[in-house]
Amino acid sequence: MYQRLQQANSRLEATSVTFHGIIPGRKAFPIGKVTLPVTFGTPTNYRTEWISFKVVNFRSPYHCVLGRQAFAKFMAAPHYAYNMMKMPGPSGIITVHGDPEIALEYEDSGAKLTDAVIASERNNAAELAKYPTDNNDPAILEKATELHSSSLTF
Repeated sequence: MYQRLQQANSRLEATSVTFHGIIPGRKAFPIGKVTLPVTFGTPTNYRTEWISFKVVNFRSPYHCVLGRQAFAKFMAAPHYAYNMMKMPGPSGIITVHGDPEIALEYEDSGAKLTDAVIASERNNAAELAKYPTDNNDPAILEKATELHSSSLTF
């Protein structure tokens, strides 16, 4: 997706952040980060803020994910049940509506990606046939370090 923005790779800055929770027990490494302007609203009522994105090099159903820092910058209030987000604009409230069908499609795609990586790890031929995966895909293929220590407590 980053290439579709026609941005030069030289704009990517180094980052040491890792992602957790994309696939259970795995961590993903971004290839860099980039700061881009993001605009919500209409031509008569809009907001633009500069948001820092971590760029990853693996298949995902999502083009981008906005986190708490982006919501805070926009002073946005996401509502997951209604699949919408609201934020103040110069001429009133800006409401961004999501598409429930696309949200379900992305949820399903994310589940299939998880199943493919887990099937690849287990070398389960039947599962691999259902979810073809590229073993050279840099996607989330490093297991997170597991801590096994009796001295660790919650």
